[in-house]
Amino acid sequence: MADDRTHPSEPAESALREETAAVAGRRYRLRWHVIDDDRVSVFVSGRQDGAVVAELSAVLPQDDVAELGCLFGLLLSPRATVEQQPRRPHDLVRERHPNAYRPWRPEEEERLLALHRAGRSVAELAAELGRRPGGIRARLVRLGATEPPPPGAAAPGGAGPEPGDPA
Repeated sequence: MADDRTHPSEPAESALREETAAVAGRRYRLRWHVIDDDRVSVFVSGRQDGAVVAELSAVLPQDDVAELGCLFGLLLSPRATVEQQPRRPHDLVRERHPNAYRPWRPEEEERLLALHRAGRSVAELAAELGRRPGGIRARLVRLGATEPPPPGAAAPGGAGPEPGDPA
């Protein structure tokens, strides 16, 4: 529709993905696109009787989308039935990264190091090993394959320390 706003950083229409849903007489539209290996741009608009009732836009680390979705689900929990309760954040993340939060086996570490030495990017390693990019970066540091970032520095393609994290 011509009157639907889009996120200012949206790419050409061919690169966008879109979903719509009707909720209690309101029409919601979710549009998103991948910016790079680590980030996604999201725009949500809600309309009822032609009027805008909700808008949300954000650029997020891709790995955080599932967990943030779970947080939105928690908003419903006081009114939700047992069947509607949101899944645990780890379950949502594992839909995209099946090995996220699982212990590393020695053979996985050997494979990680071999692929890293072969020049694979963090995004490629994450996809191949079913892990989150942050987990790949942390394991490479732990194994001595890369240097840790300076204290307080943001990881490449990710946000810096979360509020409340120990310094």
